[in-house]
This record gives sequence, structure tokens and C-alpha cells, in this order.
Amino acid sequence: MDMTLDELASFVCIASGAGFTEASRRLNRSQPAISRRIYQLERSLAAPLFERVGRRVKLTDAGRALLPHAEAALAAVRDGEQAVRATADERTAPLALKLAVVGTLADVHIVAALRSFRIRHAEASIELRTANSRDVSDLVRRGEADLGLRYQGDPDPKLESIPLGSERVFVVVPADHRIRAKRVRDLGVFESDAWLGFPADPRHPEASLERRLVAAGIASPRVMAVDSLTAQKRLVEAGLGIAFLPRSSFSAELRGGSLRIVEVANLRTDTPVVLVRRRGGYRSPLADAFLAHLERGARRSLAGRREARPRAAARKPSRKAARGSPREPPARAGRIGALKLAGRGPMPSHMARPKEIACPICETEVALDGAGPGDEIFCGYCGAPIKIAKITDDDEVEIDEY
Repeated sequence: MDMTLDELASFVCIASGAGFTEASRRLNRSQPAISRRIYQLERSLAAPLFERVGRRVKLTDAGRALLPHAEAALAAVRDGEQAVRATADERTAPLALKLAVVGTLADVHIVAALRSFRIRHAEASIELRTANSRDVSDLVRRGEADLGLRYQGDPDPKLESIPLGSERVFVVVPADHRIRAKRVRDLGVFESDAWLGFPADPRHPEASLERRLVAAGIASPRVMAVDSLTAQKRLVEAGLGIAFLPRSSFSAELRGGSLRIVEVANLRTDTPVVLVRRRGGYRSPLADAFLAHLERGARRSLAGRREARPRAAARKPSRKAARGSPREPPARAGRIGALKLAGRGPMPSHMARPKEIACPICETEVALDGAGPGDEIFCGYCGAPIKIAKITDDDEVEIDEY
């Protein structure tokens, strides 16, 4: 049995969903050349690997059996190339890091880490690709990415999932949804709604949207599988359903008024954010350095925000005590009411008093930046609009109902 790396590379590229035409473009080969490679591979294995369905192709049972081994073989070759390059003189060895990231995480969590990492490793080349969570794992599994950042851990034993924290998920509805309340008691009010979510992963059934909805009290939820966050947002905007969405994914739509958040009193849903890498794969010093750098930054961003604020809010210090600790985070005063400024209390005239309030949605501190009564500001983290109703002489900020 003779199989070549070129044949395996063509097979994996097509199997990833590219098809013959796209595979020829990605691999810089003519389509007849790609077809010949697949023909030779099928001939060597004495089994068809693809079957045509209209203009598309899908894997046969033999193709599905071959795929993980073909991916592992190509990844092992890439590991060998990197390991050999690493033995070269440090002054001539290329420094390259390939990352695969879910798009919304790239927008919020990884940008600052990449910026500071580039400052420390200016000589390194960093290649960043965005994809959905499943494709991020596929890129790492095939060795096309050194590290991947995605939602939820991957149960594949060939991958290692390293927890970085979690991101809060909200119930998001279209602007004209029949439920006008900003906050509801439970998910029962959405019994008749269709829900949009990612297709269930058979390897990870406990994380399926249907199971989460049943656990939350909706006996027979209607779930439509949509494999893209962007598509989920657009379908919600069109009134075709509602969705659980991570707060980083819909800030623009929230500001634009096409989507709304409905808070659920008895529900707090977080989605884990993890970094994935191949078990037993080559680990370059650059990848290890970035992982350490990302862990420090991401855990502060994803976990520290949420863990610190509830403790501060639970203490509810008296006004007198608060004046003695001007840097303490502001306490929430309810859905309608006063929010204390982070910089309350007398301060020396030469020091600028901080003017911040806690976002009523995600509790992130938001700078007022000179905003006054009647002005509307937006949370830089979740995008929630905050309308200032009044600022009292005691440095309390009253906001309109959100």
C-alpha cells in the first residue's frame, strides 16, 4: 500500500469541507491534479473515500475511518519540521506562532495579549486564523495551528483543553420581541419561542442547547441548529428565534438597537473559554511562552472581573466607610436607582477624581468621561447602553431603567 503525503493532504483538505475546487486553490494545484491524487489514494486503499451528493462530496465510512489517522500523520510531519528547525542556530531559526481563535474571542480577549506579546517578541511571526469552535479544534488537530482558543472543552483525547475562564451568556431577543420586560423570573415565558444554537456535538451531548433548556424548565424546546454566531445573530434580528449568546458577540447590535437582552432571575449561564493543543505534539518555546502570557491575561479578564465584584457588592459599605476607601468598586443600587461613583469622598485638589459606574448588565466599570444627565454611554465590554438620569451632590449617579 503506497500513500503519499500529497494524497493525504488533498484528502484532508477536501474532507474539511473545502471540496475539490477549493482544495485545488488552497494547495495551489489544478483540480485535475487533486482528483488524480484522490483516485490514487482510493486505489491504494481499495475503497471509495468520497461520495458525490449533487455538487457536494461527503465522506464514506472508509473516509471517516481514515480521516483522524491522515490528520495525525500530517500533524506528525509538521511537528518533525518544527523540531528540526528548532535545532538551528537561534540567530537563524525562524520564530513563528500559528493561532486559531473563535472570532468573538479574538475581538475581546486576545487582542491585548497579542499586542503585549508582540512587543516582547518583536522578531516573531504570528499567524492568526478565525473560525468557529469546532473548526478551531480541527485546525489544531491537523497541526495547522499550534494553539486554539475556543468555547467549551473538546472531548477528543488527542487534544488537551486548558481552562482560561468563562464568559457570561445572555438570553438575546429581537428588538420587537413580545416580551417587553427587561427581567423575567424564569425561562418559562419563552416556552413558545424557537431557539437558535450550534448543532449538538455527539461527543459532548451534555453541552447541547436542548439539554440546557430542558434543565432550565422548558419541557419540549424547539431548537434550530445554526453553526455560526453571526448567522444566529442575524436570524434573531429577523425574528426567527431567540438565542443564548456570549456578551462579546453582540455589542454592536445592542448599541444599534436591533437586539435586546432579557435577564432571567433564576438563571446564570456561563460558557467556558479554553485553549486547546495537541497531546504529544511538538511544543515550541514560543508557543509555551504565549500560553503562559495568555493564561495570565485571560484569567484576569475572564475570571477576575466576575469573582471580585460580587464580593465587593455583597459588603455594601456604609457611606462613611466608603469615603475612607475611595478606590472600592461601586455598589449597585438596583434596576432603577443610584450607583455610587468609584471615586467618592473628598480628595486632594491636585488629584483627579475617578468617575466610573458599574455596568448594570455585566458589572464592568465604565468611565463617565464627562457624561451628564440625559447622556447615554456604552459599556466597553458588553456594549450595554447606560443612560444617565441624574448626578447628585453626593456623587451618586442615577440611571434610567435598563
